[in-house]
Amino acid sequence: MKYSSFAKSKYLEGFLFGTSVSGLLLLIFIILTDAHVRNSVIQHFPEMITTLGSLIAAYIAIKGVSHQIQANIEIENSRRQSQFVASRASLPLALSQLHDACRGAIAFTYKMDRSTERAAEDATAFIMPEAALLILKECISYSDVQSASRLANVIRHYQVVYSRTITSYEESKVSQSPFTNTLDWGVVVLLIEDCYGFARGNSSNIPIKIDDASLHSVFSRFLHDIDFWNDQEFMDALKRRISEGELEFFIEAANE
Repeated sequence: MKYSSFAKSKYLEGFLFGTSVSGLLLLIFIILTDAHVRNSVIQHFPEMITTLGSLIAAYIAIKGVSHQIQANIEIENSRRQSQFVASRASLPLALSQLHDACRGAIAFTYKMDRSTERAAEDATAFIMPEAALLILKECISYSDVQSASRLANVIRHYQVVYSRTITSYEESKVSQSPFTNTLDWGVVVLLIEDCYGFARGNSSNIPIKIDDASLHSVFSRFLHDIDFWNDQEFMDALKRRISEGELEFFIEAANE
């Protein structure tokens, strides 16, 4: 709204300035070139001067408004920059908390797929921390468009995967390939890890997509004493997921 008002005031300022200068030049030209018109101009000179003075006064007033709007915009930009610096300083902690939650979700879903029990009592352990969510939202508000979109994508993916996980273990009718939830959580971990460089100030923005091959790295680590690499069935599922190409899924399709 402020930027729109500033543009309108600048346009009006330019219009009034052009009108004032054009009127003054035209008046001088007529006085110098046409004696008959000159006499008429002299007769109505006070009215013309009053009109021209009004235009100049209006131009000065609009120019003052423009300067005030511009000053307000600069103050707002400075405030937003300060807010961004503050929220970005807290972002590594928020990402770390979310990362830990997702690692717990990986261990949980893997063990559930390896078990005959179909319950999700422990799923509350990887609910997104409220403080982390608030920090992410604040960073989204003040970041550049690309980084804001990627941070929002982390939240969207987390929410969709969490919902899918709960639904798949609570509803017996849900049918899916083994380890689908575990691999989905691995994708969320990758999305989070791509944000660390931005959060620490090592990069100016967040990559526009994750690297397909990097999904291997998530499961090359020991998570809660789980050795994924010695589970051939899981490794086959991992290879199939990577071979599909796009690791990130369409949120719209996930919500259908």
